[in-house]
Amino acid sequence: MSTGCKSRRSRVVETAVTKIPAFIEAQRRFARHLRDPLQEPAPSGLRGERLEVYRHAVRHNVERFMADNFPRVRESMAAETWDVLIEGYFRRHPAVTAAFSRLPGEFLAFLTGSLAPPALPPHVHELAHFECLENTVACDERTVPAHGFDPAGDLLEEPLVINPVHAIASYRYPVHAMTPDRPIDETSARETHLVVFRDSAHQLHVLDLNAITRILFEHLRESMTVTAREVLTGIAAGLGHPTSDAVLRGGLDILERMHRRGLVLGTRAA
Repeated sequence: MSTGCKSRRSRVVETAVTKIPAFIEAQRRFARHLRDPLQEPAPSGLRGERLEVYRHAVRHNVERFMADNFPRVRESMAAETWDVLIEGYFRRHPAVTAAFSRLPGEFLAFLTGSLAPPALPPHVHELAHFECLENTVACDERTVPAHGFDPAGDLLEEPLVINPVHAIASYRYPVHAMTPDRPIDETSARETHLVVFRDSAHQLHVLDLNAITRILFEHLRESMTVTAREVLTGIAAGLGHPTSDAVLRGGLDILERMHRRGLVLGTRAA
């Protein structure tokens, strides 16, 4: 008997899920028309001039939001090219979220997907990824710990505590250095490793690392027991360096810079 009741309940649920209420379907038709009025007919009963007001308002909001979140991408191209990108995103991209904090990720997915214009240079994709990364770190809901570490500990001899609100990425172009006066193009290519992080005062920072510094940082953040001296000694041996003293001094200088900026919080409390 219980099996039969469960079966009937399942059929009812399936029917309720598959049947779309008329008002929701009307909203979907309205949205499809606003995004692409040339391909999607307008819902009946709505005047064309009113629809145009809605379409202009929605598209303007999308353009303003993406320009605010991707200012370097916007500055890196002509206004006509930017308008083409926004129109393509507005019309064709099947976004899977309406959450404002995730919409930059939707625009990045459009730029790097098959629906974007094929003529975009590679540095634009990397620039968009970097700006999206900054947004992700800025919106990270975690907090920077205020205790549980020694802020005056020995950075070379004791295991470190790393600020958890960070992200690291590598690029072929120095995307963090772009300004209107210093644009990036295909001649600007150089291996670039960046750590984006947020400090305890909610300020966003970017550190430019070389390949060796990235190895050091990744080893330290992935282990709760290894010390910087151990990692740097291993790096020196791997490089065939005749003495590890220079590597240790250089590594300590970098760690002190990370500490001052708030990426390294201190050493693990005993």
